[in-house]
Amino acid sequence: EQLIEALQKRCDFRPGDVRIVYIESQPFHRMTQRYRLIDAATGAHVWSLRFDRTIDDIFAVEDEISQSVARALEVSLGEDEHPFARYGTEAYLAFLQGRALMATRKEADAELAIERFSRALELAPHSATAHAALAEAHIFLAELTEYAPAQEPEWIAAVQAKAEPLLTRALQLDDSLGEAYIWRGWLKITNGDTTEGLADYKKGIA
Repeated sequence: EQLIEALQKRCDFRPGDVRIVYIESQPFHRMTQRYRLIDAATGAHVWSLRFDRTIDDIFAVEDEISQSVARALEVSLGEDEHPFARYGTEAYLAFLQGRALMATRKEADAELAIERFSRALELAPHSATAHAALAEAHIFLAELTEYAPAQEPEWIAAVQAKAEPLLTRALQLDDSLGEAYIWRGWLKITNGDTTEGLADYKKGIA
């Protein structure tokens, strides 16, 4: 639970964004394994499962566990309010992988996060959340990349060219999506439009 709490403090997931499969530690000689699916934002237990098996059929157990976790994710994605409810497990897992890569705050991982969010967007083309996440990853990568002060105008223009259309589309799909307003505000402030940028920030945190 402490690890999940630390992850949430660092990444600030929304309820339903990330579901973590958690295995309770057990003595090695016991053949019982308990798994829980936990919402990272709320700490709520979404699903739990207990396996009683012998070591002889460990590979069968692994397959069974994988299938059960996948089914649990599908059930959680079936909730109407979930941002990936319409798109299924593969799109959702690509999104989660992107989020995990972003949390490392490394340039190479930010590049991989762009690949994962792009895959999520490919599978979920009408997902406002996927559009906003990909825009955020482009901005994040640009912030991690070193550049000379003289290159700043080109840097800003390059980031805006990639992120702005994604944020515009995200807000077309969901005009209540807070993170899209926040990152659009960041772009505006970076371009010197502080008034409009702060207005977007206020919308994002409202």
